[in-house]
Amino acid sequence: MTPAPRFSRGKMATTTTLREVTYRLRRALEEDAAVVAGLIDRPEDLRQVSPRETFPLDGETVRHWIRERVAGWVLEQRGEIVAYAELVPDPVKNGVFWIGHMMVQPSRRGLGLGRRTVVSLMRAAVEQLNADEIAISAFDDNPAALACYLGCGLSLIHI
Repeated sequence: MTPAPRFSRGKMATTTTLREVTYRLRRALEEDAAVVAGLIDRPEDLRQVSPRETFPLDGETVRHWIRERVAGWVLEQRGEIVAYAELVPDPVKNGVFWIGHMMVQPSRRGLGLGRRTVVSLMRAAVEQLNADEIAISAFDDNPAALACYLGCGLSLIHI
């Protein structure tokens, strides 16, 4: 259904409905490692995602994350990886999963892909991993991440 034209100050404006973009969340594969490493293009971004790693993030480090943690997920758009994150089981509390190593393709930040990724991960955690609780951590100096997580319905708890 095409929206009706809107009028403003004697000028006509129309709204065009664009084809809906489809995203797919899937488990990360070791073969995804180089592309995932490329999602981090600045030292500051790597500090926010994984402070112990050294810039630039390399494919072998990501391959290790994927292989050893078996927790990596990618969000794809038309077969292209646009985001990566992990769902890591809490080592102490059963049913609690942490979202970690959250990263979005630099050219697509600010477009809602972080939120889409987090919501998709929350759904996967509940439906596929029987999660009772989802947790995530972020630095106070990362307002974009904090806004994303709050926008997904997560609560802010200072530790």
